[in-house]
Amino acid sequence: MTAGNSNWGKAFLIVLTLAAGVGLVALVRPEHRFQIVSTHYNFSAAFPDVPTVSTEINDEGLNKQLWTLKRDHGTWAEYFVVSATCYKEALDASKEFDGADSNPAWPPSGLRVLQSGRTQMRALKTSRELPAFIHSTKETATGVVMLHKLILDKHCIIDTGARTERNERAASLFMESVSILK
Repeated sequence: MTAGNSNWGKAFLIVLTLAAGVGLVALVRPEHRFQIVSTHYNFSAAFPDVPTVSTEINDEGLNKQLWTLKRDHGTWAEYFVVSATCYKEALDASKEFDGADSNPAWPPSGLRVLQSGRTQMRALKTSRELPAFIHSTKETATGVVMLHKLILDKHCIIDTGARTERNERAASLFMESVSILK
């Protein structure tokens, strides 16, 4: 065997090893294909595909950024969204979440509440705890699941949601992927 053939063999093994590693990553987290990181709004989220990015104006005239993704599967669809905006004054969880559970879904509405209430989100880098509110429902007639999470970070609010008819795992993974950076 010549030195050239030996190098070719090593290169082939390296490429094969890298391909196997990429394949394993794809098997572990196939629904998390596009990671967004917003240092301005201090969060990250993993979308199943590339979201559409748009900007609106909030009620104080400040920017509101939206990342939205709709996956149409013909007879059913999935929706994933994150919106983030900031306000001039610090947000108060008791005011923002007041009454959030006062109008829970009940049988005549066709929605069944799966989970609803206040919680805390821990920042990845600093372990700082931020107030959050989660709400999940299921339409009794169609089986559509809607997951919703609001996170308050001083002056900013991060609002996330997922809606799916058949792929609850993708919706749950998306919601779990939303993280506060610091």
